[in-house]
Amino acid sequence: MSFDQQVTITCDPHRGFVEFPQDPRLAGFDPDDRKFVAVAVASGTEQTELVNAVDSDYSLHRTPLEERGIRVKELCPQVIRRVR
Repeated sequence: MSFDQQVTITCDPHRGFVEFPQDPRLAGFDPDDRKFVAVAVASGTEQTELVNAVDSDYSLHRTPLEERGIRVKELCPQVIRRVR
């Protein structure tokens, strides 16, 4: 996805967004952060990188995200380890 690309995501009353993966392993993913995953999925690219500073959800759900081509770049992994 280029930085000037715009994508549309669709609200869903159960998953937050239609584009958010239907995977039981992601059921505990923070509803407020699902929009970022939905945008990554909606971009249509095979590999997308999300940049994360200190939110533990991304590292806790790394495997199901990576299986969908969403890589997570952790900026402060030492902080996330302490939060867990």
